[in-house]
Amino acid sequence: MIIKGVQNGFVYDNESLIERINNSGTEILIIGLGSGKQEKWIADNCTKIKTPIVLAVGDGIKIFAGNKKRGPKFFRKLGLEWFIRFLSEPKRLWKRYFIGIPLFIFRVIRYKFSSEFKG
Repeated sequence: MIIKGVQNGFVYDNESLIERINNSGTEILIIGLGSGKQEKWIADNCTKIKTPIVLAVGDGIKIFAGNKKRGPKFFRKLGLEWFIRFLSEPKRLWKRYFIGIPLFIFRVIRYKFSSEFKG
């Protein structure tokens, strides 16, 4: 793997960043700005970026880098790794897991049964 650049996610000029990305010839762009912010950045800039593959990895970048450990394998197999993450950072994650996700599921179900959904 050849890393063609890195960028702090808090301080950057968007237009020059996109220019650097496009000029780098990168084939895979990995974005770890955190849930919500990274998806918004991708949506706002997807037509400007020439990179064929864009991955939003959030906090996963810390796991890939070896700076953060994953939950125990037992919890991962049960699909409960999120719970271990919640226990490690409850103040930051409680709203996402206990309000955001159920609200998202509710909105998907409501949309599916609305007259707008045609499939």
